[in-house]
Amino acid sequence: MGSIKVVGGGRINGKVVIQGSKNLAIPCLCSSVLFDKPIHFKNVPMISDVFESTNILECLGCRVKCIENEIDIFPEIKEVGKACLGCGGRSTILYCGPLLAKTGRCSLRSRRSSPAALR
Repeated sequence: MGSIKVVGGGRINGKVVIQGSKNLAIPCLCSSVLFDKPIHFKNVPMISDVFESTNILECLGCRVKCIENEIDIFPEIKEVGKACLGCGGRSTILYCGPLLAKTGRCSLRSRRSSPAALR
């Protein structure tokens, strides 16, 4: 492992902003269906997996507002149907636990031709 040696007479100071993690953002977005009040997420990476997750939330009846790397979710679960959870990618399965806890039911549509379904 390399190293960096800093030589000088003054102290180093500053700020480092750490980018949000997809592996944390997706489960947090999924868990938002458990709440009855609006939720605000900061430092969310705006990538296709996150947009796919917000699309699932909207399909379930939640209102979602994305501004830069922040997301507001207004959970209003109206329908838990196969159409919502059958079209997503691998993260779709993460919605099952929260939906079962909140509504008592959840169903998935099989996508046998997808690489995720073959695993």
